[in-house]
Amino acid sequence: MIHARPIMARFQQIVRVLADGKVHTSTQLAASLEVHHKTVMRDLEHMRDRLSVPIQSIQGRGYQITGKVTLCDACLRPVKRGKA
Repeated sequence: MIHARPIMARFQQIVRVLADGKVHTSTQLAASLEVHHKTVMRDLEHMRDRLSVPIQSIQGRGYQITGKVTLCDACLRPVKRGKA
């Protein structure tokens, strides 16, 4: 069974995979994340368009990062909320 992974954890994993400089298909990324390829497509679009991650789409080949990306680990950790 495939379990949903928190979105920021997926973003972090996508960056880690793409950081190798190689071109990866959405199917390859989906397999490594254990999610549907459409989820990866939405994540890539969000990362590129809203977070300005330099992800390039290479038609017929896949995706790669074309610049330097730094992810703040503290920004990706879930917020622990205390009792109100």
